[in-house]
Amino acid sequence: MTLVASQCRAARAMLGLSQRDLARMAEMAHRTVADFETNARTPHIRTLRAMRETLEASGAVFIPADAQFGPGVRLKAVEEPKTAAAADAAETAPQETGEN
Repeated sequence: MTLVASQCRAARAMLGLSQRDLARMAEMAHRTVADFETNARTPHIRTLRAMRETLEASGAVFIPADAQFGPGVRLKAVEEPKTAAAADAAETAPQETGEN
């Protein structure tokens, strides 16, 4: 699946990345990202792949278009870190067996 400009903009926004951040992380020129996102030019496929892989490694999940919706993006689920107190409580809490 390829990357479209609107997905790139949305993924960056969701991840809190600037165009310069993405360019630096994907090892490309800032102008490449800016021109792609404004539809000024279409980068080479390897450049699109580098942008996409960088965004995916940062937590973006790209959703392909289907008959009802266009392409989209969401973030990977992140497990909340447990506090020491919450971990201790989970270990000492009685377990439900589901038996009646």
